[in-house]
Amino acid sequence: MTLSHARWFSRLLSAYRQVYERGAAIMLAGRAIQLLNSFGWSIVLIRRFGLTMVGTFAIGFIAVTILSTASPIGLPSFLPRVRQPHARLCFAGMALHLAVLPVILAVLLGYSRLFAQSAMEARIIFLVGLSGVAIGVCNTGLMLSIMLRRFYPAAIAPLIETVAILITACGAASPDSAAGYMLMSRVGGALVVWAGMRMSVMSRRRLIYVLRKSARYLAPDAIAICSEQAAPFILQLCVSRAELGLFRLCQQMLNASDTPGWTYVQSQYPNLVYGSRRFFGSVRRAVGIIAMIASVLFAAGGTVLAIWVYHLPAIVGMVCLLSASLFWRYKINLYDQGFRASGQVASSTILGSLKCAVGIILLFFMIRWEGVWGAIGGLTILSVAAGCVYEWVYDRPELMARATS
Repeated sequence: MTLSHARWFSRLLSAYRQVYERGAAIMLAGRAIQLLNSFGWSIVLIRRFGLTMVGTFAIGFIAVTILSTASPIGLPSFLPRVRQPHARLCFAGMALHLAVLPVILAVLLGYSRLFAQSAMEARIIFLVGLSGVAIGVCNTGLMLSIMLRRFYPAAIAPLIETVAILITACGAASPDSAAGYMLMSRVGGALVVWAGMRMSVMSRRRLIYVLRKSARYLAPDAIAICSEQAAPFILQLCVSRAELGLFRLCQQMLNASDTPGWTYVQSQYPNLVYGSRRFFGSVRRAVGIIAMIASVLFAAGGTVLAIWVYHLPAIVGMVCLLSASLFWRYKINLYDQGFRASGQVASSTILGSLKCAVGIILLFFMIRWEGVWGAIGGLTILSVAAGCVYEWVYDRPELMARATS
């Protein structure tokens, strides 16, 4: 390593230490393991069952994204705002997750039957989608752990899924058995996060209050899901499973690149709830640093994966195009969490609705014209435009005050 390289690395390490405190660093490590798991599943599925099966799992992953965000019914965003003993918050979180489970199972069963092309594909979609519920339970548990400054479960839980990937790589006889291993590992991860949590019974009246208030946060969550999943949903109606698998790999790398910013903002969320606007400014500066570093790493790392791991050089251009949108995706997440932390749920809902509506229209026409490339280009345009709008509105709070009054 040359002297200039050593200095560059030293500055990068210094910036990392300035941004990531211990808790955020542990959460980042956990998310890094999750990302390796995600890539591990893709590699195993391609090598053992082919690119077409990646497309089948992609339909299940749409359900995972929806359920992992919708099944917590806004609890991760709302519980830090509830002034109750922590044990009662834990009880409320678990009780409400169990209460909505029957509805989720019925919806997931209908989804898997509607979009499957065979009985085996229906089983795969159902099992993969059900693992999204486990992720939702895990996310609520992680926020409750963050409130206690208890970060280590975020790094331990994903290791269970790593074991499941190794088992699948060595001995999974069929794709649906791989989906079963995925489900069991994510349930195990949720158990790790909740292990040791103390619970104290909350009254039914108070539970209903928490449900009613937290459900307000579900609207922006649901809208964000629709916006993110519009592209694969439209694609699966227009292209082959193999082409859908290509997009899934690109989307997977994009979601992986979201991780550094997401984990940092998530670790700061309880502080954002009670912090000042000046504190938000310090978080914004840190997110900007992380975003610039992540954009470069996404383009470089995605190229390496595309050529030497997936052996699909055709997606290199797609990865480089998506990397241009990463800075703006970080901004969208930051300002959205800022609105939620300050209780401005209506602002988050309005902006998310506009982004979703414009995104669906844009992606529909671009996918009809250019297929997978249209989806990639549409996502990039949407991220840049939405990031600019979110920033502009957040810096002008009087606009939303008038719109929601």
